[in-house]
Amino acid sequence: MPDLSKKHKDHFLFTPQGIGGEWTASENDKRNYFSNRFKKVKDHFGLGTDYGLYSFRHTFITKLYREMAKNESPMVVKSKLMLITGHSTITALDKYLRDIDAALPDDYSHLFDSTNKDKDKT
Repeated sequence: MPDLSKKHKDHFLFTPQGIGGEWTASENDKRNYFSNRFKKVKDHFGLGTDYGLYSFRHTFITKLYREMAKNESPMVVKSKLMLITGHSTITALDKYLRDIDAALPDDYSHLFDSTNKDKDKT
């Protein structure tokens, strides 16, 4: 990554002219611009519908969540992720994180001893 410290903090990170600059376009036009550029890459490499900008976003959010959760509480991590993902509630973010398998509950199957199953039936 280039040194961003000298860039204006209110400018956009990615623009058609390069990294760090002004860009006066609607959010929809900005999204379409990069979607169209990405489609050219997908077509060139013959990537199917499983590969899209959202799949990369999901991968990034998953990695970010798991890395941040190593050092911070789940609520702190989720509060920070809400700013990135744009979810307006923790409930919506929780659902999103479960849907992309970023936040899965621990496996507690070890608590069920198979030898005790027969005893429970009597």
